[in-house]
Amino acid sequence: MSHSLLSRLAPAVPVALVLSVAALQASAETASLENETPVPGVSASPAAPTETPAGGEAGGDDSPILLESVLVSERGVSRANNILRPADIASTTVAGADPLLVLKRLPGVTNESSDLLGIRASSGTGLRLRAFGLSALALAIDDIPTPYYGSLAATSPNQLIEPENVFSTEVSPGTADVSTPSCSNLGGSLKIYTRGPSQEPGAIVSGTHGSNDLRRIYARVDTGEYNGFSAFVSGSDSEARSAFGSGNIDAHERQKYDVQARWRTDRLSITAAWSYFNADDLDDRSISGGYYQYLGKSRAELAALGVAVSSDLTDGGRDWFYPTTVSGDDSLDGSYWNKNRNGRTVELYSLRVEARPTDDLKITAIPYYQEREGYNHGAVPFSTALNFYADAQYYAFQNTGAYRTDIVAPIVTGSTAIGAGSAWLDAYVNAPTAADRTALRNSVAGGKAGARENVTWGKRYGVPLYFVWDPPSNHTIEAGVWIEQDKPGYIRRGHNTVGGIISNPFDRSGSWVTYYDNDFDIKTLQFHLKDTVKFIDDRLSVSAGVRTLYQRFNYKGVPSIKSWYLDERYDETFTFDEWFQPQAGATWTLNRTDELFVNLSRNYAAPTPDVVASNSFLDGTASIKPEESVNLDLGWRTARPKWSASLAGYVIQYENRIGSVTPYDPLGFGSASIGSDYANLGDVFGYGVELALAWAPFADLRLGLSVTWQQLEYDDDYEEPSGSSTVTRNIKGKTVTNTPEWIVNADATYYVGAWFAGVNARYVDSAYLTTSNNQSIPDYTLFGFGIGYDGIARPAHARLKHLRVALNIENAFDKHWYYASTGAAFSNGSFSVGSPRTVTLSATAKF
Repeated sequence: MSHSLLSRLAPAVPVALVLSVAALQASAETASLENETPVPGVSASPAAPTETPAGGEAGGDDSPILLESVLVSERGVSRANNILRPADIASTTVAGADPLLVLKRLPGVTNESSDLLGIRASSGTGLRLRAFGLSALALAIDDIPTPYYGSLAATSPNQLIEPENVFSTEVSPGTADVSTPSCSNLGGSLKIYTRGPSQEPGAIVSGTHGSNDLRRIYARVDTGEYNGFSAFVSGSDSEARSAFGSGNIDAHERQKYDVQARWRTDRLSITAAWSYFNADDLDDRSISGGYYQYLGKSRAELAALGVAVSSDLTDGGRDWFYPTTVSGDDSLDGSYWNKNRNGRTVELYSLRVEARPTDDLKITAIPYYQEREGYNHGAVPFSTALNFYADAQYYAFQNTGAYRTDIVAPIVTGSTAIGAGSAWLDAYVNAPTAADRTALRNSVAGGKAGARENVTWGKRYGVPLYFVWDPPSNHTIEAGVWIEQDKPGYIRRGHNTVGGIISNPFDRSGSWVTYYDNDFDIKTLQFHLKDTVKFIDDRLSVSAGVRTLYQRFNYKGVPSIKSWYLDERYDETFTFDEWFQPQAGATWTLNRTDELFVNLSRNYAAPTPDVVASNSFLDGTASIKPEESVNLDLGWRTARPKWSASLAGYVIQYENRIGSVTPYDPLGFGSASIGSDYANLGDVFGYGVELALAWAPFADLRLGLSVTWQQLEYDDDYEEPSGSSTVTRNIKGKTVTNTPEWIVNADATYYVGAWFAGVNARYVDSAYLTTSNNQSIPDYTLFGFGIGYDGIARPAHARLKHLRVALNIENAFDKHWYYASTGAAFSNGSFSVGSPRTVTLSATAKF
């Protein structure tokens, strides 16, 4: 443990005292609980399901402790650990809701979006566990590693899962187990298990219709198990319009298909799987943090205040959207809605082989192969396009005495010709000063907006191997290896549109700029080893493990417009490795219902592709250290007949935080041409407390509560370039962006036979948008309601045992609310508008 963390454990002492008192109280109450009958949905040992998770077998010795049958904390785990089963919160959850967004009901998790169903390809990527975003977490789907680099070529977990096919989601908000493969595990893990083929034949069909022209249909057919063989096929089609803007704009669209086939015997199980995802969606437009003060004002009112924007902030910002008509005004057409869209196609093939050569040895291998491709579009004002084109010709002429022939000029309908050989361009490349060149650009009239097109691609293949040996002794040995090769790439170019009309398709016969052209070859090798030993009649369980990481990046490409100007192409190889990432923990069983846990880990993350593909990193002007963290978890969990609870405290020391800084630009290329630069910006220190509580006072009423309290602060100031010198950014002691101090979720569900009614309330404290803490968004409270009939989940109480119908209302009181949409800007962040009231009606039939 680092000395900086040791010296700061004092804030954790009150947490430890609270946990100890709670544990003693729990122990004293145990005798009075021995003779009570468990309430359905709050049992300590749920029955094994007929639909087993694709990632493993049903049942097992480590049966979960149910919290209201919603929040689940796994027994015997030495770290903070919660499990969410979407089927258990269906009464207050929209059918087909994005599994990553639903996780915000768990303590320690924040994740906000205007896309409730996860239709957009990027949905759910704003998820945070305590101090860390998605790119700093260990992610796995059915035990297949799914690293999210945060770059344009990254694969979001949302793209690989179907909401109705999710069996459970295991969230470890502070420390991931060493057996979870990851190249970026700084602060916890997210493991999603899907429903494997059912043992019983059947089919299910569901449909959802709702606000914003929401339409979704899902179907699944299971063969049942015959002589060890079983399979299923499922698919869904979803679409919805943006909740913001007006006019005839396209809908977000999403298609998802899955196929699994399994053959198993007593000693062997083989599961083949194919997953397909396709999405086409529009951007939601974020709002500059400085505009929060102008919410409610129209574009004309903003102009009167000297604020020039291409939209308006009426209706609390809900009318803030991209222009939906072609006006000929460059300031408007340069952000036209049709050219601010995204698309992704992802396919994943896997073969899971589980073998039990002996009763005490289990071996699992999961070879996989993934392909992905996609695009991101964005409208570009003519003035910006002209800047890039003219400067490209300027630097070419200065270096070679000739114009470039591999680019085209932006379209101009006025009298001024700007292409190669024109008098205007001759004057531009010979202008004596930057001010003269600026004046020449400003003199061009009649220019037409263009658009940028980012094309992404990639393929990865690998295999994790897991070995678990549980001999008759008091030891359990876990070991494994993960090998992967990932080849992502992405290129962005600026194009004209056909006829110079921004609503028309791209004219790909030429481009006026290449923003970047990046190709990666990333090879990853990781080992893990863990031993768990039990003492004192198995009441004390002590575990110790270690994880290694070796990553080799080969980068080929053009990282920025500046490099494209100067015809700089890189071919560089970098190696990152850490051979000792230790983790130790223990659990102490107090009695039949209660246990204490503690865990300490050291974690490491290699830089992401975007960091590696930056000029400062490639040129060696930035000495960037890999990020590291030390996490301490401790807590208490209990499972009683009528109530269950988990209380966890934690301390985090996050070191060598990597963030973007103002690019160093001594030659005056301009920040847009230099691209992003990165640096180590110091450390983050934090601590907090998380509570999950469930209570079933009688069989048909279930109440749930989760509370998060967190304090996360920057430990250091940092410096970044400013012209020819540097400037100090004073952030030491400031609160980390997008980390509300308090988050509270409360749920209640009441059943009358198969009929149900539910309510959910969520409070989120105010949050800062900037590292300097000069901008913030206010706190908010949202309510959701659900009513319906569920004969599928409660057949013993239903006449229609194969039917479920539900009406859900999200943001029932139509509250205006906002959430942070950027990470770590120093002085001007951005925020997004939360969804207005949303009403959905869903129906499900099971055959």
